Amino acid sequence: TGIIKPLSRWVIEAALKQLKVLREKGYQLSVAVNLSARNLQEQDILDFLQKMLDQYQLPASSLVLEVTETAMMQDPDHALRTLKKISDMGIALSIDDFGTGYSSISYLRNFPLDTLKIDRSFVTALKDGGEGIYSSIATLAYGLGLSVIVEGVETEEELEAVLRLGGDEIQGYYFAKPMMHTELD
Repeated sequence: TGIIKPLSRWVIEAALKQLKVLREKGYQLSVAVNLSARNLQEQDILDFLQKMLDQYQLPASSLVLEVTETAMMQDPDHALRTLKKISDMGIALSIDDFGTGYSSISYLRNFPLDTLKIDRSFVTALKDGGEGIYSSIATLAYGLGLSVIVEGVETEEELEAVLRLGGDEIQGYYFAKPMMHTELD
């Protein structure tokens, strides 16, 4: 519909504005925001990101941009150039929903990623014998020098399995559901 650019920019600005408030309260947090394939094509995305970081006086390291493998594969060469420039700014990059799209592992090796997020579908599959696939994804990530975030942990059983199988950070309803920023304290 053509609204992804203004919508993404609004989300990035709102997230950084809220992060500034939280950091002023003493929370040493970063914020992760999804970036679409169209955002990767924007000519001025780097300028916008720098403007927002400057406006809210935040270090680049406080922002994590999450990109799906599908977004990276739409135009891999352009995506690689853009992501390298974003990484050079000091902004962390995460591949989101890994394993749910289609990508070449050789491309992953070339992208300047910091983190791989294991999709919830692999967490729910743990109860049905999916440990081998989960472990393979974590091993792949570590082999590429990436940290691992596990998304969608909702039960104690899933948490126990993930803690046993690996992951550097864990997110999901087991810990907290989405909430208003006023509820965060």
